[in-house]
Amino acid sequence: MASVDELIAALNASKQAAEELRAQIEADTQMAEELSARLEEIGVTAAVAALQSCKSQTEQAGSQAIAAASSLEEAAQAAEASKQA
Repeated sequence: MASVDELIAALNASKQAAEELRAQIEADTQMAEELSARLEEIGVTAAVAALQSCKSQTEQAGSQAIAAASSLEEAAQAAEASKQA
């Protein structure tokens, strides 16, 4: 059976993974934005619209990763509090 300390460590590792995922998603969003700008300059409007949709979706995914990291931090704090109960 896992200990509370093991649970806290696992939650903290998951939080870190969510934060790393958020950083990667941010880079993906930036890449979509840059590609969109380049294609807009040369008049490829259909691709620009698709990349704007891509950027919107990556921004949403980034927000979800931030929310996951926050929830995992709260879960780790609750697990820590259980040690005092």
